[in-house]
Amino acid sequence: MGNRSRRKEEGPHVLILSAQISQSVYRARALISAVSAHAQNPIITLTGHVVYSTGQPAAGATVTLTKNVYIVNPNEVSYDHTAADSGGSFAFQAEARCGVEYDVQATSSEIVDDEPLPPSGTNSISGCVLGNSDLGTLTIARPQQITLGGHVTDQNGVPVQGITVTMTRTKYDLTPNVVTTATTITDGGGHYQFTTYSRCSVVEDFRASIGSYVFQGGTSTSGCVLGSNDSLNFPISLGSLENAGTTGCNGSVGRPVNVTNGNVYLQQTDYQLPGVGEAIGITRTYNSISQTIGLFGRGWMTEYDETVTTDANNQLQLTLPDGRLVTFAAPDFFGQIVKNGDGSIPTVAAMSCQL
Repeated sequence: MGNRSRRKEEGPHVLILSAQISQSVYRARALISAVSAHAQNPIITLTGHVVYSTGQPAAGATVTLTKNVYIVNPNEVSYDHTAADSGGSFAFQAEARCGVEYDVQATSSEIVDDEPLPPSGTNSISGCVLGNSDLGTLTIARPQQITLGGHVTDQNGVPVQGITVTMTRTKYDLTPNVVTTATTITDGGGHYQFTTYSRCSVVEDFRASIGSYVFQGGTSTSGCVLGSNDSLNFPISLGSLENAGTTGCNGSVGRPVNVTNGNVYLQQTDYQLPGVGEAIGITRTYNSISQTIGLFGRGWMTEYDETVTTDANNQLQLTLPDGRLVTFAAPDFFGQIVKNGDGSIPTVAAMSCQL
């Protein structure tokens, strides 16, 4: 009786334990089956290319592969990295399976135009990825070198040689705005040129100057500046008397009228005394565009009226015996102007005409 009663009492506990063991065995078998199935998934190769927007292979760019298994909760996400070879190619070993998405994106550590390059877009493949696949081409935007330039002329269209041109570059999509400057000198034809990079959201501004004096006017280009431009021409005003006088540089085919500006000019020698050494003479020149009053009246100049003055911008200028005004912007002015200790200004100048 006693043994039979104990077996009756133990019966329900034995059944519960047996059920728990069965569930554990089932889970273990399911886990082993899943692991076995996972281990049997073949390995495939995912390939692609990375290039810069300028067309060159992005050798050394870092490519990131993101694996997202989305049929489990939560999603299983993992990452792998590789570097593009010298031809811009990359390859990853990946698992062939369904319910997965593979994404690739490329980045470059290169600094261009004082800015890091942005990452490429993302290419992807998803669903049942069961074989080798080409993920296409990833493109990293990279500014290309361009040239910006033009010609500087005076108010009469004559090229201005040896003047300073400053390019002020403003990237207005950055906070704060990034502003840089560069300078160059115009050549014999008044031409200037800068090398920079293509970019959107930028203003390229060009101004001419002599020393600290900046001429009014100039030119600019803005927005998306993506290609070279050699037509950024602009004039500056040097003053009308710079085309006075009897110099052969002014196209004087209509003598005594300078056809470039309408100036009537006359030159007359009133007295000449030859002798040993330098002769003594008085030669006077008249310019209709001159308001200067010399020894012989308004518009007349002689060697004794030659002066060095400063203009409204405190820039030195030389008035020659024939009435012509010369500044440091003139291509045919060669010399030096240095103040003495008492404030007076001696002058050593040489003039030449470029025919």
